[in-house]
Formats: sequence, structure tokens, C-alpha cells
Amino acid sequence: MSIKGIPLNDLGVVISETLVTQEQFTSVLGYNPSVYVHPTNPVENVTWYDAINFCNVLSVKKNLTPCYDITHARYDGNRLKQASVFTKSNNNGYRLPTAMQWVYCIGSPLWSGTDNPEELHEYAHYNSTNTVPVRSFKPNKLGIYDMTGNVWEWTDNQYIYGGSYKETDPYKMTLNETDQPYPTAFYPYLGFRFIRNL
Repeated sequence: MSIKGIPLNDLGVVISETLVTQEQFTSVLGYNPSVYVHPTNPVENVTWYDAINFCNVLSVKKNLTPCYDITHARYDGNRLKQASVFTKSNNNGYRLPTAMQWVYCIGSPLWSGTDNPEELHEYAHYNSTNTVPVRSFKPNKLGIYDMTGNVWEWTDNQYIYGGSYKETDPYKMTLNETDQPYPTAFYPYLGFRFIRNL
């Protein structure tokens, strides 16, 4: 599986250039929970547990030390449904960005790529009925795609950021807009990206 990362030397991490795609998710975990099925669209309909499980399995596949210590795990088929989780952020494996790291990666006070609402359509997929392939819009100044729009993104502390294709009001996708659904929640507008230490 090809993974392109953007080094963030100030934070000491590398972040995935794009949201995790359905092709990437399926190659790691062997199933695709998405509603809007296309290999290069972001995986969606994922829980926080799905996201951390992906990070751990990918870490093992790449001979890295997983960042999530998962105990008391309960599965429903392939899906991790409930567990006790302890994050070991000093390990060299993949993990979800913290809220602070995610906010840093936006690179602007309002949206990823711009603070001008007239330019937002160049950087973000919103006011739509479905997801689109990653890299369909311009990256922000750090070279990161889809930090605003397409799908909301899980972070390490179980908050979500970024807005999605469903938002009609761009101001519902700014850094001030966040939510904390249950870690078992999954929606066709909820996905993730990952980081690892440099």
C-alpha cells in the first residue's frame, strides 16, 4: 500500500497527505464499510475504534510498534466494537492526530487553504450529496488535501473536525466547529487520516 506523508518538523510527525482511502482501508483490514463506494474516495462510515484498529494493523504490517494498547476488545465480525484503549504516542507506529496537531495542519485561521469564502470551493468539497476522490481539490500550503470538507475527521481524543460534503454553510466547517460523537458512532460523512512520529 502506497502512503505519502507530509513531514511536519515543528511537530515532530509525518501526516498522511490525504484522507485514508477505501482502497487503503480495504487492503489493511479486508473490508470496506463505506456507503459511497469508490477506491479513491475517502473511507467513511467508520467508528473511532475502526480508525485506531486500522492504525495498529497498518503499523504491524509496516514492522512498526503500534501506538494503541487495546484490551478487553469486543468485535462484531471484522469491526472492533468496544475496548479499553491506552495511547502510547512515543511509539513509532501510526495513530490519529491529536486535536492540536490537526488544527496546526489546517494552516489557516478558518479553513484549509484559504480564509476567503469566495475561494473555498477550490480547496474543499461541500454542499453536495456524496464524497469525491481524494486530491480532487487544491492542497493547503503544507501540501495536505481535504482538511476541510469531503468527510469529518476523527482525532485521537475522539473529537471530529473539518466538516463534510453535506455542509451547506461553509462557516460550519471552520476550526471553531467540532463535535464529540460516541467512539462507536459511524456515518457516511465520517473518516480519518493518520500521523506517525518522525
